[in-house]
Amino acid sequence: MKTSSKTSRGFTLVELILVMTILVMVTAIVAPNLRGFGAGRRVADAARQIVGLTQYAQAMAANDGRVYRLNFDTSRGEYWLTFQADDGQYQSPTNDYGQHFTIPDGTRLSINVTAQPLTNLLQTPAEDQTPQMGPPPVSTQNNLQPNQLMVALHAQGTSYVEFQPTGRLDPGQIILTDANNHQTEISSASATEGYHVLTAQEMTR
Repeated sequence: MKTSSKTSRGFTLVELILVMTILVMVTAIVAPNLRGFGAGRRVADAARQIVGLTQYAQAMAANDGRVYRLNFDTSRGEYWLTFQADDGQYQSPTNDYGQHFTIPDGTRLSINVTAQPLTNLLQTPAEDQTPQMGPPPVSTQNNLQPNQLMVALHAQGTSYVEFQPTGRLDPGQIILTDANNHQTEISSASATEGYHVLTAQEMTR
């Protein structure tokens, strides 16, 4: 009885070149979208982290009876927490929440905050009576009115959201803009409403 065998035919060089060309073309089309997707995920993660810090600061301000601040340096793309110590100065928490956080590379940070009246800040003694040019140092700004203080801080490229023991906070917008000009907005509409990431529907209203 005869047995038939089938011979397998391999790829020719032309076919291999054709397949590789197609793969390169597909990769060139998909890769930019994948990079954009990765950047979007990193910005979304940073936004969630900022919201988490605001929630922590609001809870700790009420629990400790101290003023907490979420500080921003827009020029460096950094944000970090501080609280008001007994001497009136601001210092960072000693736990993991006290570290400096950085927004993703290629992302821009902008802050628009409405400062609330400072109800219980301790006044610090004047450290230097010599007139100075430009905005006063952050360590000696407790005697300024809220909006004056915010203007002075903006002149230095810094600003903050303040959380008071009463549960009130500085409402406003924290906006992260990625390299593709896609914006992620973290917002609080009033002094009694916590910060949250706006949905696409909320941003178009």
